[in-house]
Amino acid sequence: MSTLSLVFLVFWVGKLLSRSCEFERITRLELIILPLYSIMMFLGTIRWSEGEIFEIIVLMLVASIIGGIQSLGVEIKSGSKEKESNVTIIMVKKNIQYIIGWVMIFVLTTLIRVHYNLSSIDIKGEIISEVMKEMIPIIRFSSKDNWEIWLISAFSSLNFTYLLQRKDIRIRKLLMGKQSIK
Repeated sequence: MSTLSLVFLVFWVGKLLSRSCEFERITRLELIILPLYSIMMFLGTIRWSEGEIFEIIVLMLVASIIGGIQSLGVEIKSGSKEKESNVTIIMVKKNIQYIIGWVMIFVLTTLIRVHYNLSSIDIKGEIISEVMKEMIPIIRFSSKDNWEIWLISAFSSLNFTYLLQRKDIRIRKLLMGKQSIK
């Protein structure tokens, strides 16, 4: 691993870790659009066969559990950026449980990639790719993952969103479009 690659990797992983311990604005893109996109990609990439039904059920359960773990330590607050604004901004701090879930997803998806590729895998490249998808969610739209990865992404995100909206009515209102956001 070159020094520049290592610096790049440490920078982005550090940014992900620090960002999870700070309040950040949540959006419908992160909570609704990306999970729905992941479901569409899952449906578009799977080759339905009898043998995959069990794998689908297991991955759905595991991903949902991971999404639950990620939601455990989330702190939620609201406010507005401007004193005179009547637009409410919902902010969350994901905390360490989110990172633990992210690591679990990374390990699970890496194991799946190794299983299907049966060749060496560039762990550094995989970490950078996953960190970039987490930091800049729009990158996920250009991802060419297999159906298992899309399924894990969809169900972990959907359960995370479901549990957040159960935790706080403001998030439910945001998701239903009943609350103004900037």
